[in-house]
Amino acid sequence: MNKPIEWSPQSKKDYLKLLNYLQEEWGEKVQKQFNDRLQAVLKTISEKPHLYPTSSKLKNVKRCVVSKQTSLYYRVEKDKISLVTLFDTRKNPKKLTNKK
Repeated sequence: MNKPIEWSPQSKKDYLKLLNYLQEEWGEKVQKQFNDRLQAVLKTISEKPHLYPTSSKLKNVKRCVVSKQTSLYYRVEKDKISLVTLFDTRKNPKKLTNKK
């Protein structure tokens, strides 16, 4: 059974910021390709939430590489998947430890 996905305020903010960046810097085609890839990843997570490994940085959080530059962090809960953040892997990883 697929689990519903819930976006945290932080994950929504990260997502919109990333889409805006891709649109401005790389254009609509690259933005659409990323969004299609993310939607496929979310479908997989909904179907198989334990497929991806647990993060070494965040307790009880799983990490999925969406692209070379972006990782998605999420929690598997009893009745849903909670998205924690979309993280730019080019940033300092110490900034990731502040996410809740």
